[in-house]
Amino acid sequence: MAVAHGQYPLVRLMDPADGQQGVRTTVMTQDASGLLWLGSEQGLFRTDGDRTDRMFRIEGTSVTAICTGGGYVLAALSNGLIVRCDGSRCDTIHIDSRLLEAPARALLCRSDGEVWIGTYGDGVHVWKDGTIVRRLGIDQGLNDAHVNALASVLGGRVAIATDQGVAVVAADGSSLVKVTEETGAPDNLVLSLSADERGRVWAGTDRGGVFSFVPEHPQRITKLDTLWRGGPINSFATTDNRFWLGTSTGMVVCDTLAGMAYYRPRGEHQGAGSFVQVAMTAADGSVWWCDGSASLRRADPAVLITERHEGVPTTRVTAISNLSQGRIAFATSGAVFTHSEAFPDSEVFRRFILPTDSTTPIVSLSFASDGNLLAGTFGSGVFRIESERTWYRLIGTNENVLSMRTSGDHTWMATIGGLYSRDPAGVIKEVAIPGSRFAYDVLPMTDGSVFVATDGNGVIRVDRNGKATMLMEPTGTHRTFYALCEDAQGRVWTAGPGTGIHRVMDDGLTPLPKNDVLRMNDVYSLTRFGDVLLLFGDAGLLRVDPDKGNVNDLAQEYGLQGAQGELNAAMVDGKNNVWLATDRGLFRIDPRNQALDGTTLALLLTAMQGGERLPPDGEAELPASRDFISFRYTGLHYAAPEDLRFAYRLIGADSAVHYTLDREVSFTNLQPGDYRFDVAAFTALVPSGTEWVSYHFTVLRPWWLTRWAFATAIAVIVTILVVVIRVRESRLRLHERMEKDKARFQMEVLRSQVNPHFLFNSFNTLIELIEEAPSKAVSHVEQLSDFFREILQVRDKETIPLSDEMQLVKTYFSLEKRRFGERIQLDMQLTQEALQKHIPPLTVQLLVENALKHNVATDAEPLTVSLHATDETLTVTNPYRPRGAHTRSTGFGVESIRQRFAAITHRAASIGKENDNFVARIPLLSPHEDPDR
Repeated sequence: MAVAHGQYPLVRLMDPADGQQGVRTTVMTQDASGLLWLGSEQGLFRTDGDRTDRMFRIEGTSVTAICTGGGYVLAALSNGLIVRCDGSRCDTIHIDSRLLEAPARALLCRSDGEVWIGTYGDGVHVWKDGTIVRRLGIDQGLNDAHVNALASVLGGRVAIATDQGVAVVAADGSSLVKVTEETGAPDNLVLSLSADERGRVWAGTDRGGVFSFVPEHPQRITKLDTLWRGGPINSFATTDNRFWLGTSTGMVVCDTLAGMAYYRPRGEHQGAGSFVQVAMTAADGSVWWCDGSASLRRADPAVLITERHEGVPTTRVTAISNLSQGRIAFATSGAVFTHSEAFPDSEVFRRFILPTDSTTPIVSLSFASDGNLLAGTFGSGVFRIESERTWYRLIGTNENVLSMRTSGDHTWMATIGGLYSRDPAGVIKEVAIPGSRFAYDVLPMTDGSVFVATDGNGVIRVDRNGKATMLMEPTGTHRTFYALCEDAQGRVWTAGPGTGIHRVMDDGLTPLPKNDVLRMNDVYSLTRFGDVLLLFGDAGLLRVDPDKGNVNDLAQEYGLQGAQGELNAAMVDGKNNVWLATDRGLFRIDPRNQALDGTTLALLLTAMQGGERLPPDGEAELPASRDFISFRYTGLHYAAPEDLRFAYRLIGADSAVHYTLDREVSFTNLQPGDYRFDVAAFTALVPSGTEWVSYHFTVLRPWWLTRWAFATAIAVIVTILVVVIRVRESRLRLHERMEKDKARFQMEVLRSQVNPHFLFNSFNTLIELIEEAPSKAVSHVEQLSDFFREILQVRDKETIPLSDEMQLVKTYFSLEKRRFGERIQLDMQLTQEALQKHIPPLTVQLLVENALKHNVATDAEPLTVSLHATDETLTVTNPYRPRGAHTRSTGFGVESIRQRFAAITHRAASIGKENDNFVARIPLLSPHEDPDR
């Protein structure tokens, strides 16, 4: 067997750890929820790719076999125990001293509740409902007592791999079929097993490779490779038409569609050269394997990478194009290659050396309507390759061609010297475009129009009659754009360095929302895939849904973080695979099975109260004395677990959605009532289409808040009130009169303190204005006179309409505007209903004055004082930006406002710092609350 160095799968390392110690995995499985379970000499572990939890351990014992079934995980231990784990609990369900001498090597969990235990030396034990129901050994017709693997076969049968061949038996142990070297098997020592949905059994051997058979015709043996020289196959997995063969020297992948092509994951970090102990196909189609080290490896068959093929380094590909009948073309410096998409070993490149020097790259390829391939160079014009055999140079175009596109029977060429078209007769002519004529990309449309992405002149639209129009951005600017593409709805999109993605309209360019997220310093390509756009650049590979607006970065998931590409060297082939030419090689990505919208499955692992685990399903009730709860959750995104984020909310307490990277949250001091905890997982930059996982629970009321306690308390209170009210009635009347007199006196005192405060600040403002702007002093004095006249009109009133107060504020702010200019702003959003309400005079004016006095206002960061009102409250807000040298304050102004409201209403004024703002909330009074009325 020759192992080719063509395409190989993207392999990621995962390093599960128990604290600081890595888990050296020897067996593994995946449960029904998608979590991985790992068995090792250190015990049994569960992981989501990011967090690893130890589930079960007995000192000095190791896990020898593991399986999943019925919502639980079973593990066989080296001390003869069989344990069952459900969620976060593990219990011993079977112990057998015979398993000490003949340890379990394989477990098979069946849907009927039976567990088949394959031992190395004592045959097969079948366990159900706490007891061994039967045993299969040599006396029962089994090939050998040394069992290496088990597999379920169509029809309820079980395949058993032994040191002396394979046996297939019915569930009750009857109808035993043997396959050995005597019946045509390439090797008796069978180490691994699998069975497909058609009932065919696949067996991996020690020296004979892989063979298969159908139990009904065991003599009809099919060998995967008759010349296998890859050594023992300890385990294997299958995905589509690929076999993943775990050998003593690493993982070998066999692609049957590519003509029995073999290749290995590249590099030691991906598992080359390691002893593969277990390989497993996961629910998402990926393949996992372990080699006894502290790392697991995950191969994603959806991402294949070619670094070199037939001695040609594909890390230097400068252009790529889709041909017909499943073929592609790509170019390196001075040469064009065509090949099948599958890169089979049985096919070699077709190579065309063009007459260019090493400094003249081939930067664009296009498959013309006549079936020939056009190659555009940077320096030597365009070459036509006929029927993938001969070439000749086209005359009549610019020497430096950056992009070519074919539509119908015309080919369009974007060059640094303008736009060119080639008609069916092969005639090339220039199409006039305005500006510098430096064109990076061209996109012909079905209506005969053409769009051109230019250097510094934005996007140019050329209609079918040759009229060219420069399309600008909303700001009226023309910038550089590198790439163009058409989406599934026929809309045109473009992107360039630092521009983000823009939609190309007939009259201009419209930026896509969230454009800041999409801006890249260097854009390599913009490609359509299905209903979405893929933007590849120095910031990664972004998947953009132009309709829903959500964006997620696929660079980590597809192994493209930090990768660089050539300009517009991307395409989608006939099988809807995305190809990207990068400095790491050719990437072929099949994103169809991926969660491209950024959503992923969230799992609620546990709900805990203290150290007690709450029921996983149904309603949980928390005693009033234990009003706290914590949740552990996760999400399944093994391709890039570092991209995973979470959203959660607690309905019944705070319905707001919170975002976090943490996988655990706690709630304390919960009030009695019903609650629902929701959690969702996502990988997009902004979540979209969130799928919540919920948990319902109730916090019970304490006994003193129950109905009978309420009824008793009310009866006692009513009795006491009847007695107290009669005794205190006369005292309350006298007290009320005293309080009114006291309030009236306080108001008089407070009014006498307000006016000097305003006079002092107003004259200071005038003095500063006279010194700084004498020409405005006269106008300022007139306004200042009006201001004090208005003060005199309201000073003796207990309250005034808010509209009158706002007139005072406007006059005052106009005076201060002369001093501060545009550094201060006043934002008033008041309804007519609010303006009719009353407040004590000069209240708002004092708050505005304090805002200007105590906070920094600059041209770069103007100070905005905002006034908003509801029917009941006026809110005055300004940014809290205290001056560097704090202005000395007596605190009298704020305290006087509180006292004035306390003297006339039971509603208090709230004034103080909130987050980064200084906020004052003062009550609005109805006219009938005015003490003067």
